[in-house]
Amino acid sequence: MHGAEDGPSFIPRLISHEGLSGLRCGPQGAKIGALEIGPLRLLPVLTPALTATIATPPRAVPTSIIAIGTFALAALPGEFTTVAGRRIRSTILKAAIATKLSDVALVGLANGYALYVATPEEYALQHDEGSQTLYGAAEEPMFVERFGMLAEHLGDASPDRGGEYAHQHVARHFFGLPRKDPSRGCDEGTRYAFTPDSSDLGFARLPSACWEDVAPVLGPSPRPVVPSISVEIEEQPGRWQSLLIDGNPESDDGLRIVTLGSRDGASDSYWCSYWIPPATIDPVRHYRFAVALLTGRRIVRTLDLQSTAAPTPCPPRVR
Repeated sequence: MHGAEDGPSFIPRLISHEGLSGLRCGPQGAKIGALEIGPLRLLPVLTPALTATIATPPRAVPTSIIAIGTFALAALPGEFTTVAGRRIRSTILKAAIATKLSDVALVGLANGYALYVATPEEYALQHDEGSQTLYGAAEEPMFVERFGMLAEHLGDASPDRGGEYAHQHVARHFFGLPRKDPSRGCDEGTRYAFTPDSSDLGFARLPSACWEDVAPVLGPSPRPVVPSISVEIEEQPGRWQSLLIDGNPESDDGLRIVTLGSRDGASDSYWCSYWIPPATIDPVRHYRFAVALLTGRRIVRTLDLQSTAAPTPCPPRVR
């Protein structure tokens, strides 16, 4: 909506005041409020009043790092500038000495949204990113410090999950849908999306199946790291073959099978797969998952497309 530096729209000129800065002190430093333009600059209370009542910014956003062997994913809850991202990545690599990380990938717009996050130098210029950094010039250094603290504990046997965090489901409210708290556990995001409620968004009670397996080995190993799942259909009694959708086998190579895994102790793992069947599927026919385990063994699990039961929950024993 705002446009890039080489082709900005009219929006920044109306509310962002790109390049304008003031001399005031405090958390927001040089920033001029969005409503403080022209004659309204004499009323600096308008912007604070708006953000305290209607356009309230989030009071908390989640930060997390997921290590997969020597590789890590850092979840950034917003739109971070290039330099801000580089500083976070460098800090994580330096802080995670115990885990000997080889690389870190930054995932933006993950788990929350705190708008833009600019460096203090970029903030002082008050261009688009700086003018929309919500919490002032110290916000980016705070994120850098926080991700460094998380990285220091990546090698802990029992990592700190932090405090409880509830997403702000503002978008649901705008569309007249009820707010709902996210589920928690190893499948919190997927189960939250798949569980139907009174809003009737069309989320089906998905056919699913679970199984136990050996623990995956991260690193050089002849064994696969994740199981392989495909869907089979019973063409005749006792005769099964791969289900084809538009000529392609229905498997986890596509987007309709979601698999969740969790370690269960040092040598075991537990897995659940959900199938999001296309509308063209005949629910009366018989279907099953064909699963290639990490051990190389093959198992099958029957799928019930007509069940009214809720999706398989994540077992409490799974850690």
